[in-house]
Amino acid sequence: MKLDSAGYVSIVEIVVFIPALIASIIVCARHGFNQSGGWIYTSLLSIVRIGGVICQLISYNSPSRGVIIAAVIFDSIGLSPLLLSSLGLLSRMNDCINATGSQAIRTIQLRVVQLAIVLATVLCIVGSTSSQPTTTGVISISATVKAGVLVYLAAFLGISVGLFLVLPHHKSVDAREGRIALAVGFALPLIAVRILFSVIAAFANNKHFSIYGGSVGIRVGMATIEEFVVVVMYIALGFTLHRLQKPQEESRPGFANQVWNKSDNDGRQQY
Repeated sequence: MKLDSAGYVSIVEIVVFIPALIASIIVCARHGFNQSGGWIYTSLLSIVRIGGVICQLISYNSPSRGVIIAAVIFDSIGLSPLLLSSLGLLSRMNDCINATGSQAIRTIQLRVVQLAIVLATVLCIVGSTSSQPTTTGVISISATVKAGVLVYLAAFLGISVGLFLVLPHHKSVDAREGRIALAVGFALPLIAVRILFSVIAAFANNKHFSIYGGSVGIRVGMATIEEFVVVVMYIALGFTLHRLQKPQEESRPGFANQVWNKSDNDGRQQY
């Protein structure tokens, strides 16, 4: 199997995302898988990227329609864990803010953004099954996928608004928890570039931005690097934060409904 530049990039992605997957699983175990904030989604993103790379490599020997569609699906849903991890971290910080008696984001607002991301994922998966390579080498993008990309964009804007809502309260929580706002603030411009790549790929009909077989340089510069940097930042953040214990009397499920408090070594409750 002779590899081109895209093949070498795929190998590099495997080399970087497999350790990222292992590290993110360690972070999830450290914080508890039921209370792991956005880190469970960094694990999911690593799995999605590894799966996409495998499809890319298989396509060198067997460029069947099924393999191409699988690669397109993996690519199109990559935004979902990226956005959900950011939303999960914001939700964790918002819960800490709520524990101080203040309120930054309402639970229903977090749920709406979460449902939007899920809807976008479903639209992209369903729409990608009808993708076809054209004579110009561009993968045809269905209206369903285009709608999914726009919903991703709307969810991104919702997360950005959420960040601005929690920023005025970041000093009211533990200094370590306040780092969440900083990390998400650095991540959002990178995610914006990643979303811009998806928007251009979906609407521009430009072979250089094609989801499958497009320009390697553009993909690396507008998607691969951004995703990996965000994953690394979020994993590093996870190693610096304490595990938060959920009160026994609180039994509401879901990351957007949790009220957290943290115990130090002396058993005192801190927020």
